Amino acid sequence: MFISTRSSNGRINSLMEQPVFWAEAQTPVACTGHEIYPHLLRKLPVSRPNQVWAMDFTYIPMSRGFVFLAAVLDWFSRRVLSWRLSITQEADFCIEAVEEGRYRHLHGRQGRVARQCLF
Repeated sequence: MFISTRSSNGRINSLMEQPVFWAEAQTPVACTGHEIYPHLLRKLPVSRPNQVWAMDFTYIPMSRGFVFLAAVLDWFSRRVLSWRLSITQEADFCIEAVEEGRYRHLHGRQGRVARQCLF
């Protein structure tokens, strides 16, 4: 049991008034032996939908491990074209997300429903 006293309250107040210092972002530093690839889209003006797609892969912490999310994005509209969740880091669900994005692009917004009817 913690009993609050005047001295402990003063210490807590002084600690709370101190500025918070966050760790600076650590940008990656290239190793000397690694090859550096150019950014091919740096000077490309993205001026229409479906000109450039991107893939994002991230993890979501859960109570018992992680769930991995793969999303296909359109750079111009910033729209999520397709996404998949998985409990493993296998490449299969990433490929499925890209294939679904391509299918929806070719066959409209009902791509997922139309493809499910085929099976």
